[in-house]
Amino acid sequence: MIHCDIAVIGAGPAGTVAAAILARCHVNVVIVDPLELSTHKVGESVPSAMAALLSATDFDGLDECHHMPISGSETLWCDERLSQDAFTQPGGMGWRLDRCRFEQQLLTKAMAAGANAHQGRLQAATRQSEQWQLTLDDGQRLQAAFVIDASGRNGALVRLLGVERQTTSPLMAAWSLSEAVKDGHAAVGKTLIESDETGWWYGAQLPSRKWLAIYHTHMPQAKRLRQTDGLWRSQLSDTALISQFIDPSLFDPSALTLSDARGGYLKQAYGDGWAACGDAALSFDPISSQGIFNAMATAHQLATTYLNAQPQEDGLQWQRYQHQLNRIYRAYHQRRQGFYLRAMQHYDSEFWKHQCA
Repeated sequence: MIHCDIAVIGAGPAGTVAAAILARCHVNVVIVDPLELSTHKVGESVPSAMAALLSATDFDGLDECHHMPISGSETLWCDERLSQDAFTQPGGMGWRLDRCRFEQQLLTKAMAAGANAHQGRLQAATRQSEQWQLTLDDGQRLQAAFVIDASGRNGALVRLLGVERQTTSPLMAAWSLSEAVKDGHAAVGKTLIESDETGWWYGAQLPSRKWLAIYHTHMPQAKRLRQTDGLWRSQLSDTALISQFIDPSLFDPSALTLSDARGGYLKQAYGDGWAACGDAALSFDPISSQGIFNAMATAHQLATTYLNAQPQEDGLQWQRYQHQLNRIYRAYHQRRQGFYLRAMQHYDSEFWKHQCA
């Protein structure tokens, strides 16, 4: 039996930030995660505000040797072309992360602060006498006074607890990585976005010099793209904007991955002895490009709330945390609807109607 003050489920950006902040305040924290090595995770862009967040949470800044500045964007939305230069924007440049390296750096920082990490997946959770009994897939058991669910969209703890989650219309990401572009070719630091009748494309060159291309669409079309040889690459070739930057021949048409990309949120992101942050609490449609930043920001808010909460307040601090999450989700949803309603009016297709329902 492992004993701790707080068990953090998930070693992504949300879990490691929460664990590090708490451990620095001498809270006994154990991070529970499969800790599996991954070659790539979708979601690698962060806004310019990330620099201030990293400073506020006492994490190292972003290093150009490993991460790539985002120089701007090229967008073709509803047949309207828009170019933006990050150098002229008030907030300055965002960053394209080496996601695996970034998450490993966060985990290392959390452990240096005093958090411990245990490899495993949460299988069961029960609460008795103000203590959680957590059972992992390896049979190991943890006892904790408080549990933080930072396990991503699937919400390992909140799913076991049966907490209600609201989601937007189903949206799938059909994505692939290209071969690395040969040395001597200039890196492209711009974000590429293009809409069409049944979805929208995202394209970006990663710090590895590989291209990432993602088509966001509904499940039937995503399945067709995976099951029909060459269809995804053919559709990429037909893009008016993105194909000007990305060579479709660099992609292996058989190496297509499907991921759930719809947004969602918990109506109640905290309860008796638990709270959720990051994608487990509220997840964004990729059109926002705010997933990693939001994960870390909400983790910071959750950890601060835990440290400041006083028993005599009868949950006031946690109510404020919930109100803050609600405010963030409303702002995100308004921005998403602005893009999607415009596309629905332009294309008048079933896909966009469903997205705006």
